[in-house]
Amino acid sequence: MPRPSPAPPRALGLITLATGLFIMGIGLEVVPVDPASVHAPMWVLVLCGAVFVLGGVGVLAHGKPEIQSAAGGTIVLVFGVVGGWVALFGEAAQFGGGFAFLSPEANVAIARGVFGLGALVCLAMFAWGTRRMLRGEA
Repeated sequence: MPRPSPAPPRALGLITLATGLFIMGIGLEVVPVDPASVHAPMWVLVLCGAVFVLGGVGVLAHGKPEIQSAAGGTIVLVFGVVGGWVALFGEAAQFGGGFAFLSPEANVAIARGVFGLGALVCLAMFAWGTRRMLRGEA
């Protein structure tokens, strides 16, 4: 019989939670920042902060698999939503890197495709996990 894993340090959960609340505060325009430094809609920052908040909740909910599963599933959903937004609406000028032998347009198309594929995978994982949970399998 496997031994239960030891509880992670509460400080890790609290730091992660606080980081998420700070990022959400920026997105909610409670924490002032230079608008020129923000390259996404504020709702995207709120969702990104929520990922950290949910990660902190997952750490703090050690021993409560229902809460951890809900937090993890929601994180995957948010990853899919943000990745889909980047794929469909991200500014081409904000994509970096790429292949030197391809045109900038081709590199942006590849980046959009990768983000879109990642979003679809995340959304499929969320749907699969939700289906399992509703059937009582998880």
